[in-house]
Amino acid sequence: MLAEQCLAIALVAAQVGIAVAAASQGVSGGDEDPDVLPMPQDVHGDTQFRRCRADELAFGSTRRVRVEFMGIHHLNCGTLRPASARLVNGRGGLLERARLACNCLLVEHAAGEYTLIDTGLGTLDLADPVGRLGQEFVRRCGPALDPAEPAVAQVAALGIDPRRVTSIVLTHHDLDHAGGLADFPWAEVHLSSAHLSLIAPALDARLAGRLRPQQWRHGPLWRPAQLRGRGLGRPSAQVNDRIHLVALDGHIEGHCGVMITRPGLGPLLHVGDAVYDTRVLRGGRTPLGLAVFERLMRTDRRAWRESRAWLYRQVAEGVDVLCAHERDVSFSH
Repeated sequence: MLAEQCLAIALVAAQVGIAVAAASQGVSGGDEDPDVLPMPQDVHGDTQFRRCRADELAFGSTRRVRVEFMGIHHLNCGTLRPASARLVNGRGGLLERARLACNCLLVEHAAGEYTLIDTGLGTLDLADPVGRLGQEFVRRCGPALDPAEPAVAQVAALGIDPRRVTSIVLTHHDLDHAGGLADFPWAEVHLSSAHLSLIAPALDARLAGRLRPQQWRHGPLWRPAQLRGRGLGRPSAQVNDRIHLVALDGHIEGHCGVMITRPGLGPLLHVGDAVYDTRVLRGGRTPLGLAVFERLMRTDRRAWRESRAWLYRQVAEGVDVLCAHERDVSFSH
């Protein structure tokens, strides 16, 4: 049994590569592929999200627009199928493929504009997985490459003109978070200035494996933010009156969470890859394979622990959280 577990851990560490890159080929998922996670839903009014309103929101650093905060759509923008469901999902067979998501949020404003939180995998990633994602990522993570999953396809499926997505907020640039940027070239892209410094004016050579310049070669409208606020108990910056970037370093320099204020419901926090399974923040345990991998991926152990300590406190205070890759997304109210 111990030998079997060690073999599986090695498999996962080699194959669960959620942000590792080198270059590969992919296998497209079929129309009825049972491994593809269910398509995201319009969740207005259900027990996860309820329609709510706000007053004036500020977009960017130079203009203010009067809009109302209306609600949130949850989007899975990339099903991943690494090895070992038991060690990655915490259930299923040891040699059965796991299933993970690339969780994004689409925040709706009554003025007819939308903000996308992270972008997952994009249409160009599906068209050229070898060139844009890397052989190792595709081989180890087994992305479904489902044409229905990119954010731009899901926005259109909701009956929304993609050009109404006027802003994007990135937790970080790992390839499974930034792939959809090119599908919204007109959108302002908000992220921490510390994180943008890893790729501009030139890519930090230490990170060439996990950050893919192909994904921002189109020249995004970067809106870097200095995290100078302290009102949330962490360095933070306001994107608009309802959305803040919050420093959650450790996974990679400049990594942020995205805090969304929901009037009457309390805040919702997308923690990116600060944790790989939010059950650990509620007294549970991260499945062994994910626990190994998230430690392999962190770049600063001390900052990683400090970020998680803050997240524990937020959950204890009633903040709803989701992370980028958990397959079961739910929120208690």
